Amino acid sequence: MKLSIFLLVVFSITVLCVEDKCVTKFKNQHIIETDTEKSCDDLIKEKKIKDNNKPKLRNTFIINAFEKVKDICKEEQRVYENDNLYTSSETMITLHDGHSKSPNCIYAGQLYDRRIVVLKCNNKEPVDLDSTIQIG
Repeated sequence: MKLSIFLLVVFSITVLCVEDKCVTKFKNQHIIETDTEKSCDDLIKEKKIKDNNKPKLRNTFIINAFEKVKDICKEEQRVYENDNLYTSSETMITLHDGHSKSPNCIYAGQLYDRRIVVLKCNNKEPVDLDSTIQIG
């Protein structure tokens, strides 16, 4: 009995740590708290955003406070019952970076005023950005 309780506690802590890591990765990879003059190259390098130790082909930043983005993960923002897809109720500014296929990974950024869809929220925390949808 004691072993079962111990294992349950250890497993719960492990799951929380994994989820916390996902939220931290989401924040690093997709959130810029304030408007910036930095280039996409500088942002990608500064945040060390990679995909399997190679530069990501593309990345999207949300230019907004994390708490505002986190508000998307409310039940009333859920797209379909029983899934993890949530959508924002207001538009947000995003910076979409795509790079050339050159070995230097030079990024070209484009600002958009879009609506955000968060692919996955765990425990009311965003953990991945699915897509953005242009409004108007």
